[in-house]
Amino acid sequence: MSTAFGELKRVSIRSVWTSEDKHFTPWLSGNLSYLSERIGLDLELVATEVPVGAFRVDVVARVTGTDDIVVIENQFGPTDHDHLGKLLTYAAGQEAAYAIWIAEQFRPEHRSAMEWSNRNSREGVGYFGLRVEALQINDSPVAVQLVTVVEPDQWTKQVAKNTLSLTSKNQLYMRFWDLLLEQIKQTFPGWTSKAVPPKSHWMDLPSGKSYPWYSINFTGDKRLRVELYVDGPDAAAQDFLWAQFVEARHTIDTAIPALSWEPLEEKRASRIALYSDFHASVEEEDEWPTYRAWFIDTLAVLREGLQGQIDKLVTPPPGPVSA
Repeated sequence: MSTAFGELKRVSIRSVWTSEDKHFTPWLSGNLSYLSERIGLDLELVATEVPVGAFRVDVVARVTGTDDIVVIENQFGPTDHDHLGKLLTYAAGQEAAYAIWIAEQFRPEHRSAMEWSNRNSREGVGYFGLRVEALQINDSPVAVQLVTVVEPDQWTKQVAKNTLSLTSKNQLYMRFWDLLLEQIKQTFPGWTSKAVPPKSHWMDLPSGKSYPWYSINFTGDKRLRVELYVDGPDAAAQDFLWAQFVEARHTIDTAIPALSWEPLEEKRASRIALYSDFHASVEEEDEWPTYRAWFIDTLAVLREGLQGQIDKLVTPPPGPVSA
């Protein structure tokens, strides 16, 4: 018995999105999770068409739980010097940690320029190049694919440097979070795209908005904590967001008993948290399976009770994102 195969063919990007600025950029800004999966960074949208001098950045995003800005330049057709110059201008103007160039085709000289920039940039700054493709099998719906062409050398450098310079406890945290990330991606694939585990006693995870975000922790008093970390770009914005959760507190507490509501007086932020009823230390490696199970199960409870409230948050008008 023979098996019939369909014909895989590449179709024109313009048959999917008529224009880059009016169609592709809005699609990408609404589907940053797809890009996040490809590059291993959890991205949250900040704004689109952001002015930098006489030009405009297609998309400005932020890495969840950090102040790291990401600029994204989109281009139909093959790469050119004009868009390379714009990418560098936007990265400088926004003081970006990462610059991403998405195009249909990367010319060898532009790929080499990005690779050279990655080799010679300082730690914490990097460039990604991704090729956008539209594929179809016979008359099936069109599938979109982003293929990584260039990525920062820091991915390798950071892990190697950290392994050499970190304390034994930092290395334990990295190993624990690495195992937990793998388990989260297998159990709940949409929760995070993070590729590099942190070296600290906490790990931030996206909520679908720039503010707030989820965080999971080993606490100073040797417990585990899962929390929604309610911060904002400034104190007024944080207060505005926190007030909305406080207003909905009765509904939230009914859905999730035993929540701890904690305005953090020494910081700008506040948290809504659940704690383990057992002591925990990352140095107790035999207990890691128990810790991972508690983190995943408890985060699922917190997300179930809070995500609806997060999705309907009214955010204050952002301050200008300027050069």
